[in-house]
Amino acid sequence: MIKVLNIRSSFNAGGTETLLLNLFNFKQNHIKIYLALIKGGDYTAKLNNSENIFYELKRKYFFDIKIIRKLNTIIKQNKIKIIHTHQEIELLYAVALKLLNPSIKIFHSIHLFNPNYNLDHYLEFFLIKFVKKIIVVSDSLKKKLVRQGYTERKLVRLYNAVALQSSFDVIKLEQFKSKINFNAKDFIIMMIGNFRPEKDHITLLKAFNLLREEFTNIKLVFLGRENELTKSCKEITRSEDLNKRVFYLGAVEDAWVYLQFCDLFVFSSLSETFGIVVIEALLMKKPVFASDIDVMKELSENEKYFNLFKKGDEVDLSKKIKSFLSPVNKEEQFNLLDKAELYAKQTFSYNNYFNDLVKIYSE
Repeated sequence: MIKVLNIRSSFNAGGTETLLLNLFNFKQNHIKIYLALIKGGDYTAKLNNSENIFYELKRKYFFDIKIIRKLNTIIKQNKIKIIHTHQEIELLYAVALKLLNPSIKIFHSIHLFNPNYNLDHYLEFFLIKFVKKIIVVSDSLKKKLVRQGYTERKLVRLYNAVALQSSFDVIKLEQFKSKINFNAKDFIIMMIGNFRPEKDHITLLKAFNLLREEFTNIKLVFLGRENELTKSCKEITRSEDLNKRVFYLGAVEDAWVYLQFCDLFVFSSLSETFGIVVIEALLMKKPVFASDIDVMKELSENEKYFNLFKKGDEVDLSKKIKSFLSPVNKEEQFNLLDKAELYAKQTFSYNNYFNDLVKIYSE
């Protein structure tokens, strides 16, 4: 079994943290995970795999020498030869440990694309000289990084693993239904994502406004952390629709659970590196409309498994939703959902992820 020290800074709710949590808890016999949390977070309480080990170290300073010593002790005691990082600060600690242990191999995952040539970019760009392989979450991200000057031979694509939990809180489901005045005759369009400019919630809202009078049974539900941008969305929401047909429910834990109530999942985004919620929707056998950015073309295999609309174009989106609501080709739509679910299960499984990760570590 391969021993790997994963260094993680924050461990509160987030995409990378959720992936690490699920990898830690997943039962497998390929990799023994030693998870060192140098800052901690709420997700620590959810780590529950006795076969793996986690440490809460909690640094006091940006670069804490005491943490380096503790990490080095973990490496020595457990004879660890591989370190895996996911953020610039973690990579900095890993490189310091490699200077103390030259035989250590560092693998660094990049989950997000930083278009700005700022301090974080230059720090990561310098530190990756010490890295064996850079693991990226999509081919489209790989291409962007190559254009930024990253060494292509070091880059390897490994899709995120995605799976749905087997249990959920029934009480919360009933509360959700109450909040949206759920009715079986409703046609519910849902989008999951924190309110940030690149998520482009406004295009979906504008598309809804184009459809609202013709299709009076449509409801629109947004799940995601709210901020000043939410106010802009609410300003273009018809007052008679707010809390009657358009709902802003904020951030919720395990948001995928509420996909069971939606009839159409829309992922209107201007820039992404992957899109876990899209795969979750496919696993829930929900039809998906996503903006035609590169990564969505990649994940959909050019609309083989879900539909695309023109990025930022509410007219195109509204036309495609209207076509979807037509009773024509319903059988074809159901067949697509079956194929999409099978594709998601096979392509983004945790078993596949660990098998591929072992190959990357063993190169």
